[in-house]
Amino acid sequence: METLASTPSMNPTARNAVAAARFLILPFLGIALAFLPACSKAKQTASRAAEATKDAASRAADATKDAASRAADATLDAAAKTGRAVGETAGNFFSGVGEGVERAIVAYDVDLSAPSLAPIGPSVNLVRHVTENRDEFLLVYFLNQAPADGTLRVRLTAADGREIGRSELPVSLPADSAAYLRFPVAADIPFDLVRSVAFSFLQQTAPETGN
Repeated sequence: METLASTPSMNPTARNAVAAARFLILPFLGIALAFLPACSKAKQTASRAAEATKDAASRAADATKDAASRAADATLDAAAKTGRAVGETAGNFFSGVGEGVERAIVAYDVDLSAPSLAPIGPSVNLVRHVTENRDEFLLVYFLNQAPADGTLRVRLTAADGREIGRSELPVSLPADSAAYLRFPVAADIPFDLVRSVAFSFLQQTAPETGN
């Protein structure tokens, strides 16, 4: 009959050391295990909060872009409906169009209330101050329902109503036409003060003939 080999027994000192180690380690191990679920939950919460913040920022950026687009569309629509010309202090590009330096857009109030304009049925969709080869012009997109044969006059006024510039241009426009007209203007006109552009029409009269 086989007998099991006897296992040497642990001496008392070793047993005491193992017991002490268990006494010291087991409580800390229990605490660590207890905190693991809480740490995992905190990490998940932080991740969800970061994703929510990113999503909110993206929605805010999209809303801002949409609002800016709607505002631009509304400005252009208002210009088309009311006849207010949307231009710039020096056009879409300031003096020296080829330089391509952008400037802020400003709106000029267009006044077409002069009685002399009534017979030709005009409308103005664009007014810009431009510089071409060192020459200054007021570029106007002008439309007329009836023939216009005479001289168009523009008066530039400041916010307080004072006239600060004027120009005239002979025209001969058939009925139902549209054209870009270049009114020559003085280089020293302070266009940063211009708020309104008022038009009038001087009808060409036939020369008198003797009997």
